[in-house]
Amino acid sequence: MNIPCIVRDSEEREDGIILSLSPYGAFVQMSHPPSPGKIHSIFFSLPESDHEILLDALPRWNRRKSEDNPDGSGFEFQGLAAEPFERIGRFVAMAGEKPVMKES
Repeated sequence: MNIPCIVRDSEEREDGIILSLSPYGAFVQMSHPPSPGKIHSIFFSLPESDHEILLDALPRWNRRKSEDNPDGSGFEFQGLAAEPFERIGRFVAMAGEKPVMKES
């Protein structure tokens, strides 16, 4: 999965790529992963859709680039409304992706 996105907070904006997605969260490849704990906005469109999605998300963990993995951050979606939750769930089911995070 490679979904272009924009990640921003009140001070900075960075382009990223969603590599893994679930209705609960996403792993976003980024050059400068944010520190966990501060709410960010993630803006993207699902493939084959012109419907734009804007979500609040909390970075939970970061991964530094290695031989096998890119830099990035694991985000947990916050306060996700029913419509985007269902839209993402349908997309993930059709794409055959495994969830990044499960509901606690």
